[in-house]
Amino acid sequence: MRFWNELQIYLRWLAHDYGTHAPVRRVGDEREFDWPLGKDANGQTIDFSSLPPRDTPSEMLYVHNLPSGCYRIESPSKSMAVEVKWDITLFPYLWYWQEYGYSKDAPWYGKHYNIGLEPFSSFPTSGIAEAINNGTALSFAPNETKTQLLSFELFAL
Repeated sequence: MRFWNELQIYLRWLAHDYGTHAPVRRVGDEREFDWPLGKDANGQTIDFSSLPPRDTPSEMLYVHNLPSGCYRIESPSKSMAVEVKWDITLFPYLWYWQEYGYSKDAPWYGKHYNIGLEPFSSFPTSGIAEAINNGTALSFAPNETKTQLLSFELFAL
């Protein structure tokens, strides 16, 4: 677990559009903010570039306006980094979901302490109808094929 507490996430811009459907969440009414600092319901600063302690409420954020399809995570104490790259024209958003053991119901059961950084074509996580309504849904012409290449590379620091 110690390794994960030392991770630093480097992203250029972050906008918060929707939260998880949990009754408790980390961010307050602020729906959009510059990476990495957001505000909680009391106006206190949240630094999303560092992972919080176990049992912190879950959160779902959407990164948009990325300059390129790339993110990098570094662990200085492990002297390593990982970089993920993808075609930003097909996946212009990066979902940043966070589960820190707070959600006690299915599918997490309070046992997961992790984050996910997923390149995605649209938002929010609540379904295609909302993505169509907000203009972010990926569309296909009849018989059209789209191809995506994702790379994952490890580096020594």
